[in-house]
Amino acid sequence: MSGTRRTAVITGMGAVCSLGLSPEAIFDAVIAGANGARDVARWHGEGLRITRAAVVDRDAVRAVLGASIGSSAHGNLEMPWASQMGVVAARRALIDAGRDGRLADTPLVASCTIGAPGAAEPPDKRWVAMDPTRPEALARYAEGAVVAYLAEAIHASGPVQCLMSTCAGGNYAMGAALDMVTSGRAKQVLAGGVEEVSTMVFTSFHQLRAVADTCKPFDVDRKGLLFGEGAAFLVVEDEEHAVARGASIRAYLLGVGYANDAHHLVAPDENGAGAATAMRHALYEAGVASAEVGYVNAHGTGTEANDAAELVALKTVFADDAPRLAVSSTKGATGHLMGAAGALEAALTTLALERGLLPQNVGLDTPVPDAGVDLLRDRPRKTTTDIALSAGFGFGGNDAAIILARRRRALPDIVTRPVYVTGMAALAGASFGVPSVLARFHTGATVSESERRVTFAPDAVLGKKGLRHVDRGAILWAAALERDLQSFPKVASERAGAVFGAAYPAYQQVVGIMRDYQSGGALNVNPMRVPFATANCAASWWLIRRGIKGYSNAVGSGECAGLDAIVTAAREIARGRVDELVAGGAEGELDELWQGLASIGWHRTLLTEGMGALALSSEPVGAWARFVDAEHAFERRRPSAAAERAVEGLLARLKLPLVDVLVTPRPLSLEAHANHVHVTTETLGDALGASSALAAVVGVSFLQPPKRTAAQVLVVSDSMDGYATAALFEGV
Repeated sequence: MSGTRRTAVITGMGAVCSLGLSPEAIFDAVIAGANGARDVARWHGEGLRITRAAVVDRDAVRAVLGASIGSSAHGNLEMPWASQMGVVAARRALIDAGRDGRLADTPLVASCTIGAPGAAEPPDKRWVAMDPTRPEALARYAEGAVVAYLAEAIHASGPVQCLMSTCAGGNYAMGAALDMVTSGRAKQVLAGGVEEVSTMVFTSFHQLRAVADTCKPFDVDRKGLLFGEGAAFLVVEDEEHAVARGASIRAYLLGVGYANDAHHLVAPDENGAGAATAMRHALYEAGVASAEVGYVNAHGTGTEANDAAELVALKTVFADDAPRLAVSSTKGATGHLMGAAGALEAALTTLALERGLLPQNVGLDTPVPDAGVDLLRDRPRKTTTDIALSAGFGFGGNDAAIILARRRRALPDIVTRPVYVTGMAALAGASFGVPSVLARFHTGATVSESERRVTFAPDAVLGKKGLRHVDRGAILWAAALERDLQSFPKVASERAGAVFGAAYPAYQQVVGIMRDYQSGGALNVNPMRVPFATANCAASWWLIRRGIKGYSNAVGSGECAGLDAIVTAAREIARGRVDELVAGGAEGELDELWQGLASIGWHRTLLTEGMGALALSSEPVGAWARFVDAEHAFERRRPSAAAERAVEGLLARLKLPLVDVLVTPRPLSLEAHANHVHVTTETLGDALGASSALAAVVGVSFLQPPKRTAAQVLVVSDSMDGYATAALFEGV
C-alpha cells in the first residue's frame, strides 16, 4: 500500500569536534586544510606506537555548558564526556532551528558506538585499580546511559532512541528521523550521534593495528584511521511545518539506503557489495538517478581495506558517470568520530551544498592509481551541484547512505505494509528454547540462583569452529535462533536481516580488555577481543554465519532494548525496505556486571542470562499475530511514569479503552489499562535488555492458536535510564 510522502528538510545543525564547536567552524577548518590530530599526553608511557587522536578541548566544551553538566539518577556523578559534547551540539542544533535549546516531546534519535568506558578508567593511570563492578561506572558506561544523560540535559520527554550501528550509526539516525517525518509520525526530530575517545578503546584499536597518527583517505600511503571524538545533531523537519513557522531550510533529506556485508566483523567486503547496495537503495528511495549526484562525502577512513572497497562500490554504482564524480572524505581533517561520524558528515555535506564549495581530501598527497572517481585534493572546489550522497560503513558490515539536496524535488510515494509475527526464539536462565521458556513462565515459580545461567554446549548447536573469542551474548543470540528459527529467512537473503538489542552489549569483552590492562598494561590487550567488543557484534556474527545481507541494526535503550529492536524491525518492514527480520535482545552471563548492577539496586529480581526474539515478515504465511503500533516516552528520574505515558499515548492514538492482556518485565501500575497483567521477570529472571524481548515472546504466545486467550496484547517495558516503550500486537 502506498501513500502520500511528506518532505523532510534540515532546519538546524550543531556539531563538536577537534576542529571547532559548530558545523560552520568545522567546515571552515576543513576547507583550510586543517588536521584535528593532537598528541594525547595521558597515553604517554603506555608503550603505544601512536599517541595522537582528534580529541576535543574539554575546557572549551565545559565553558559552553557552564554549571549544567548534570548528575546521575543513581548518585551525584558527572555526565559522561560523550554526553557533554552531545549537549553542546544538540542545543545548538535546536537553536539554529529556531528552538530554545529544549527538546520537550520532539523525538531524539542518537547513535553511540562504544559508550563511555572512560567512566571506569582511573584518572591517575593506576590500571590495577580498575573495577568493572563499580556501580558509578556502570551507571555511565553503556550506550543507552550516554544517550539518556544527553536526553535529560536537553529536557527530552518524547521518544528517545539509542542506536548502536557502529560507524554507520549517524546515517542510521538520520534515516530513522527521515522515516518519522515522511510517515507523519513526527513534525520534527533531532537526530545525530556522540562518541568519546577513551584510553582502553584507543588501545584496543591500536593493538588491532587499525590506527594511524594522521588520516590519508585514498592515498597510496594510507596507514589507518585517525581516532576522533565529538558530537553532531541535525533537526529533521516536515517541510510544511518548517515553512509555516518561518524556519530556514538548509537542505532536503531525500532518502536513505541500508545493507549488510555479511562478510567479516572488522573488514569490509573487498568488492564493496554492501556499500554499493546501500547507495543504490538510497538513490532509489530518493528518486535520484546516479548521474544527478555531483558530490560524495565518502566514508574514507584511510584504512587499506575500507578505501579500496569503497572505490569499487562507487565505480559499481556510478558506472560511466564515476570519473566525473567529485569525492572526498572529511575524516582526513576531523578524524573518525565513529557513532557521530555520519551525523557530522551530513552537516558538512549540507554546508558544502549550501555554500557551493566542496571540501578537499585533507591528507591526500598521492591518490591511488585507477581510483575511477574524481578525488578532490590540494584545495576545495566551487560547485553548482544540487545533490550529494554521504556514506557510512561500520564494523560488522553495517552500511548506510543518505541523499541530501539543495532544492525541493518530487519524491516517490511512501510504502506502508502490514507486519506479521511468524516465529519466536527464546532462552531464559536454565530454560533453552521457546517451549521450555513458556512452560517455565506458566509454572509461576520464582527463578533461583541455580537457574540464572543457560546450561548448554555452544558447539553442539553452533559447531566447534570460531567460538573461541565470541562474546557470550552473541553465542546466546545465535544458538537460540539456530534452534528455534532454523528456516529463517524464508525469502531471499538480500531482503532479510536482524535488529539486535542489549542494555550492556559486549560487556564481557570490555571487562576482558580491562583485565588485560590490569595484568600487563596497554600492550597486553588482546586484539582478538575487539571484533566482539562492538555493540552490534551479536547480530553481525549471526548474519555472517547465515550470509544474510539485507539489513542490520542494533539498539541500546537499556532494559527496553529488546522490545525497541522489535519495533525498529517492524517499521523497517512496514516501510518496504526489507521483507523479513528477526529482532529482539540477548544478554550473557557476567558476574562483574551482575554484581555492579545489584549494587545500584534498581533490579529487584535475580539477574539472569536471556534471549528473546520475534521473526517478523511482510507476508502472512505462517503468521498468527500482527504488529499494530508502538509508543515511546522518556523520563530519566521516573521511568515508570514514562511507561504510563507511553501506554496512555498509544491507547489514545488507537482509540482503545483497554486491552485484553498486558505483559511487562517489571511490575508497573498499569492494571487500569488491561483485563489481565503478567510480569515475566519473577519467573524468567531479569535478563536486562533481553527481558523486554522475552516479554514480547510471552505476549505474542497468548495470541497463538489453538489456545489463543487474547485478541490484543500490549507489551510494555521501562528502563533504569528512563526509556519506556509500549507495543501492541493483535491476533490474525
